[in-house]
Amino acid sequence: MIYESRNSTDDQLTFYCAKNYSGHPHLHKNLEVIFCCSGRVQVPISGTVCTLTTGQGAVIPPNAVHSFLTEQTSLFYVIQAGQQQVRDVVQLFRDRVPSGYGFCVDEDMRRRLQSTLEGKTWSPFDVKALLYQAVAAFVQSNTFAPGRTADMQMLSRVIDYVQERFHEPLTLEDVARHLGYSYSYVSKQVKQGLGMSFSDFLARCRVSYAQALLGEGETSISQVALQAGFGSIRNFNRVFLRVTGETPRAYQKDGMEADGARELLLALERE
Repeated sequence: MIYESRNSTDDQLTFYCAKNYSGHPHLHKNLEVIFCCSGRVQVPISGTVCTLTTGQGAVIPPNAVHSFLTEQTSLFYVIQAGQQQVRDVVQLFRDRVPSGYGFCVDEDMRRRLQSTLEGKTWSPFDVKALLYQAVAAFVQSNTFAPGRTADMQMLSRVIDYVQERFHEPLTLEDVARHLGYSYSYVSKQVKQGLGMSFSDFLARCRVSYAQALLGEGETSISQVALQAGFGSIRNFNRVFLRVTGETPRAYQKDGMEADGARELLLALERE
């Protein structure tokens, strides 16, 4: 599970295309809206699986753990907006839980989406108009019930702190003390908000960083273990295997073989 700090700035507004994309569980502070233009994609959101086909979309609340699974050729567009950009939309999810996350993309919305895509440079006003039109359809398609949600402000501080210090020896007690919360409160909020224990979250942050280093292929496995915050190579191997299903050495080898295949393909294309 990855925390995307690059998608967690308050004033961000991005609009991009994803083709045949599958992604591991992750979260960020931004609101996210998805429009499925072709194919089929599964989007698990906070424990609920939202299956999108052509003409359907989904709204992903800030700090919601989600992922993407493409089972066939697919094309979908994504809007990500910082909380400062869409304060009123973010308020929809404060202490309320939606019955679902999907909505239908009607003909007017499709025309607006197409018009935005055809523009050489898209206007922030066009993108926000499309976002609010999608949110309106989402609100009409789902109901909201009172429900306890995690303390997202505190959770964001915990996530930021872990992202800055995961390579150091770190415990839940350290985080709670630094942020001025009780151990039990932080533990409960992390479990409720992320769907996993603090130790699991920390392990996934470290493994995610280790995967990036292993993918570069320029650092030894023992050095990767130390730089990622694991106290020993034995602990690194054990946790990496538990999280990814393979050893660090196998992961690094798979990455090198994939790079070699890409280089061979490029060489053949040049001939």
